Parts: sequence; structure tokens; C-alpha cells
Amino acid sequence: DIDECQETVCDQVCINTPGSYRCGCHAGYRWLYGDIKCTDINECTEMLDECQHICHNNQGGYHCHCHRGYRLNPDRQTCSFGGGLGSRPWKPIKDTPKIDKRDKADTAVKTDKVKKTQDKTVEKKKIKQEQRERSTDRREG
Repeated sequence: DIDECQETVCDQVCINTPGSYRCGCHAGYRWLYGDIKCTDINECTEMLDECQHICHNNQGGYHCHCHRGYRLNPDRQTCSFGGGLGSRPWKPIKDTPKIDKRDKADTAVKTDKVKKTQDKTVEKKKIKQEQRERSTDRREG
């Protein structure tokens, strides 16, 4: 048996088989038969439920971000409110795109209007709660 993989016939991974070989790709990449090479998988468009707020695709992987005022949880996918009123998990809205598409210059594009409206609502509630707390502090003091 000749080891065809010795001649670097594959883009990333070559598996020698009896009388032939098979090409494969590293995690985060997909084999394109017509091009005979591996291409990056855009996890943000193919796995819509992975990131709770914003998904950013990169070569061979992706990472999640949270909207302003929220912090990324240890699971690196969900977000919690980061205000002084305690942390509340953010619940995703079904049938709402969660992708933060970026152009080639890696400039963020605005996310959907529903999320922005929710962020504003949460921010208003936070401000009202802080005002109530300040009012209570003044009465006690």
C-alpha cells in the first residue's frame, strides 16, 4: 500500500486507507469536494441557539458576546444582567435572529430591534428601582 498522505494531497487532515486515502477537516471547518479544501463553518448562521445575545464567527470557531449592561456567564453562551439589582438570566426570544453579522472590516452591525427594546425596558426598570432605593435611603436617614 502506498501512503498517498505523504504527498500532501489534503488541505488539513489526510487518512490513509488500503489502496486510497480520505481527506478531512479540523473542528470548525467543512470539506468542500469541488474545491478539494476545507472552509470555515459559520457557526453563527448554522447553530442559531448557541449564543443568547450576539454571536461572532471566526476562523474555526465562534464566540458569544452580550448586549451592553449584561455579562457573559461561565458557560460562555448565556448572559446575565450585570446591574446592581442582582443578576437575572436573560431569556432568549424564540424566532428572533440572534446573529451579529460583521462585515470584512469586522465592524459590528446593529442587532434586531426587539432586543434593543428589551434592553431599554430593563434599563428603565433599573433606573426606577435605583430611584426608589435613593428615596428610601433619604427617608431613613
